Amino acid sequence: MTLGALMTLGALMSSSSVAQLVAAPLLGRLSDRYGRRPLVLLAENA
Repeated sequence: MTLGALMTLGALMSSSSVAQLVAAPLLGRLSDRYGRRPLVLLAENA
């Protein structure tokens, strides 16, 4: 693998972690308000 490919892979992996860090509190609040099942069904249909 080239250095550019490794840097791209690292950027993709770190952006996934950052997205989880940002989304977790929001999804937790929505889950508390509406319940877990409606959120799972909404995500399935999206």
